[in-house]
Amino acid sequence: MIWILIILSSVSVSVALWPAFPSHIAGGIPLTGRGNFKQVTGQQRNTFSYPKGPIIPERSQVNRLCNCKNEVQAVDARIRSEHSLVERLQIKVDDLSNIVYNLRSVVQDYNLQDRRNVEERLSQQFGQSIIVSFSARVRANKSFLGPTAAIVFDEIIVNNGEAYDPYSGVFTAPVDGVYHFASTVLSGFNSTIETMLMVNGEEVGRMFSGAFLSRGSGTNNVLLNLKEDDEVSVNVFYGNGDYVHGLWSTFSGYLINPLY
Repeated sequence: MIWILIILSSVSVSVALWPAFPSHIAGGIPLTGRGNFKQVTGQQRNTFSYPKGPIIPERSQVNRLCNCKNEVQAVDARIRSEHSLVERLQIKVDDLSNIVYNLRSVVQDYNLQDRRNVEERLSQQFGQSIIVSFSARVRANKSFLGPTAAIVFDEIIVNNGEAYDPYSGVFTAPVDGVYHFASTVLSGFNSTIETMLMVNGEEVGRMFSGAFLSRGSGTNNVLLNLKEDDEVSVNVFYGNGDYVHGLWSTFSGYLINPLY
C-alpha cells in the first residue's frame, strides 16, 4: 500500500510540473486542459528551428556581389582613362590655338607691310594722294561711229591720278584693285544705239538708248577686279547705232580699294 501511494504522488507531481516545459522538449506530447500553452502539432514543430552559427550567404549572391564590384572598377578605370585623354586633347587644342594666333599675326604683319609698299608706290606715282577717280562727258554730238568704236568722253570733269585718257576714251588701271564704273549714253532724236562697257576688249555690261520721236538714255554700273594696266572703255555694241548725243553722255569710275 505504501508503494502505491509513493507512485501516485510521483505521477501527480509530474503532471503538475508538465506545462512549464516547451512542447518540443516534451517530445510533442499533446497537452489538454492544463496551463496557457496551445497544443503544438508535429508539423509546426518540424518547421521551427533556431539558427545555429553565423549566417553565410549563398554562393550565387557572393558571385553577384563580386561581379558588381568588378564592373564598377572597370567603369571607374574607363572614366579615368577618358578624362586623361580629354586633358591631352585640350593641351593639343591650346597648342594649335597658339599656332593659329601666331600665324594670324604673321599674315597681318605681312599684309600691313605689303599695303605700305603699295601705298608708297602709289604715293610716288600720284603724289601724296592715292585717290584714283575720273568723270568725263562727250563735249559735242558724235555721229558715224564704227561698229565697235570706243566712245571718247573728251570733256574732263575729274581725273584724279590721270588714269583716264580723254583722247582715246580708255581708262588704264594704275594698280590692282576693286573699281566701280558707270556710264550713261543718250541717243539721237528718234533713233537708238546700243553700247557696252568693255575690259581689255571683252564686254562686261550693256546699255540700250533710244525713243520714238524723242531721245532716250541708257545707263549701267559695274564693279570690276582689275589688274594693273587693264583697260576699260565704252564702245558701240557691234553696229547697233552710230550716234551719241553730246553733253548728256558720261563715263565715270574710281578705285574702291587696292588689292594687295
